[in-house]
Amino acid sequence: MVNHHNFLPEKRLLEHRLIYGYYPDIVLNTGIEKKLLKSLASSYLYKDLLILDQIQKPALLEKILKALALQIGSEVSYNELAQLLGSDKGTIEKYIDLLEKAYIIFPVL
Repeated sequence: MVNHHNFLPEKRLLEHRLIYGYYPDIVLNTGIEKKLLKSLASSYLYKDLLILDQIQKPALLEKILKALALQIGSEVSYNELAQLLGSDKGTIEKYIDLLEKAYIIFPVL
C-alpha cells in the first residue's frame, strides 16, 4: 500500500489499518468498516465453520473469540473460559480446536 499511496498517507492510516486490516472492501469503503467486518466475520464463522462441524451453539463460538481476543498474550485456561462463558470444558476445547483448524486462531508456543 505504501507503493500505491506513498509513505505518509499510509503512516497516518497505520492505526486504522491495524484495527480494520487491508481487506479490499475495508480499504475502498471508509466509514462503514465496522459493518463490513461484522458481515465478513459472520459469513465466515456462521457459514464455513458451522458446516465443518456440528456446532450446536453458534453464539458460544462468538463469545469464545471475544474472550480470547481480550486475553491476547496471556495464558488461556479451558476451565476458566468454560466458567466465564457458562459452558463445559469439553465444548470449549472442541470449539477452540475447530477455530485452530480453520486458522482463525493459533497457539503461541
